[in-house]
Amino acid sequence: MEKECIQDIQTNYGLLKKENQSAAELEAVLAAYIRELIANDFEKLIYILYRVDVQEKKLKTLLETAHEDSAILIARLIIDRANRKIQKQESF
Repeated sequence: MEKECIQDIQTNYGLLKKENQSAAELEAVLAAYIRELIANDFEKLIYILYRVDVQEKKLKTLLETAHEDSAILIARLIIDRANRKIQKQESF
């Protein structure tokens, strides 16, 4: 399932289409992309979060309570959402 998640995110965001990319590599690349969006195109980031269906309440709580880089937290939420989407598709 990890491979499907990586492919889904790479396809949706056009991120580093590298063979055998690990989940950690994907998280790092996605976090860098999110940092760029925070700095230069915040509206696009909001659109992506809406399109991916990241829960606003969950995101807000994480950002308020966590002591980590916000881009990494957002990347993890996107990856988590992609994993849940794949699990749901596989259950049907």
